[in-house]
Amino acid sequence: MKAIQSVATVATNFTVTSGDVVIAAGSRSLWYRYYIEKETATMNENANLNIQNGTVFYQPELRIVVNKLRAQMRNEFEVLGQTAVQIAVKDYNNNHWLLGKDNGMDLTCTIGTTGAAREERSGYELRFTGKEPSPVLSMTQVVYDTLVT
Repeated sequence: MKAIQSVATVATNFTVTSGDVVIAAGSRSLWYRYYIEKETATMNENANLNIQNGTVFYQPELRIVVNKLRAQMRNEFEVLGQTAVQIAVKDYNNNHWLLGKDNGMDLTCTIGTTGAAREERSGYELRFTGKEPSPVLSMTQVVYDTLVT
């Protein structure tokens, strides 16, 4: 996961063409960057269609693991739990995605654990979920790389 950003701050600064997103330069400075250990995160998206009602929405979900319990991280996660956020993700296949463009992603679960044995994880597990009117958007490497803290 590359970055997290408050939805209200940048929602109007996006341009979407054929499922690819471009973010205005002025909205790139408020993102936070988290480096996630390899093979510890998953991104899913479910399409929810109701034929009878003629409705459809998409439900993205991101689960991440952050190693080491730290007060600074705990405090940041507490703040993230208070507002919907947008999340930029680089996956294992070198694809770049934006989750929560319109309605944001909510931090719906955090688990902090110390582990019992030396080989067990001390850290956090977090789950973000959202409900969006369209599928997860892609972005180029160039746009992704410009997101900074």
